[in-house]
Amino acid sequence: MSLINLLNTAGIPTKMMLISTRQNGLPKTSHPVMIDFNYILAKTNINGETYLLDATDNYIPFGSLPFRTLNHYGRVMDFKNDSSWEKIIPKHGSREAVIGEIKFDPTTKKTNGTLSIVNSGYRGISKHQEKNEINEEEYINKLEESISEGFVITDYLFDEEKNTPLKTQELITFELEDSFKEKMVYLNPFLVKFFKKNPFLSENRNFPVDFGYKRRYTYIINIEIPIGYIVHELPNNKNIKFGDNYGLLRFSAQQNSNNIALSFDLSLNETHLEAENYSALKELFKYVTSIQNNSLLVLKKE
Repeated sequence: MSLINLLNTAGIPTKMMLISTRQNGLPKTSHPVMIDFNYILAKTNINGETYLLDATDNYIPFGSLPFRTLNHYGRVMDFKNDSSWEKIIPKHGSREAVIGEIKFDPTTKKTNGTLSIVNSGYRGISKHQEKNEINEEEYINKLEESISEGFVITDYLFDEEKNTPLKTQELITFELEDSFKEKMVYLNPFLVKFFKKNPFLSENRNFPVDFGYKRRYTYIINIEIPIGYIVHELPNNKNIKFGDNYGLLRFSAQQNSNNIALSFDLSLNETHLEAENYSALKELFKYVTSIQNNSLLVLKKE
């Protein structure tokens, strides 16, 4: 209410919008009652553009809403005219992008490389919060544990110059142990896994799946083949389209001279999926987790 009063006092006409948070369920549109609602947003119009605002989270920039409030619609209260329903449409989605390179050193038997990890939209917001809750040493240790077994960060930069309230960029230099096995090199190229386990394990689902906002996950790695080694095995390419443009998974691993280019891209283009689409969604994520967990690159010494 304070935000609404402040905006009105400043000469910016603002109305109260009653909503129900995601955990509270949806209010009935046919006959709304006060007990259906448990949260208040501010609805205003600035220079011809409508904004839904919330001032309860320091990490949420202007024009964005906390994830808990992304629940389809709310009731705009107009005490002079009729109240009305208003859709809650996220101003942005979320994207996680990892771009890097991997090199093998047959002399030292070490694997090293660099990663650039960019999080934007809602993932950028949560990354800012995650980063600020602990000190940098604790954060780096946590990051090493979450990425891969034997993964050691030798240099780390949280790029403040490129960061915004909706975006973070991390630059990582790393070493990786135990890739060399006698005359062979074995590596799962997915050092960063977006989904280690399938989040959809139930056999059936009777309710819709609601992501809240659109999501995209990108992983691009260039792998240098060391002198004296040849490619013995590459992961299989995979392309899967989910529904009527609901989602798309594209994965490829291609050799080009002494380099291997690996690309993974998962787009979830709908925020809300009916229960009838659950089986197809579950199948899509079966491939997503399988590709990340089971892909194997094998190099052989000539």
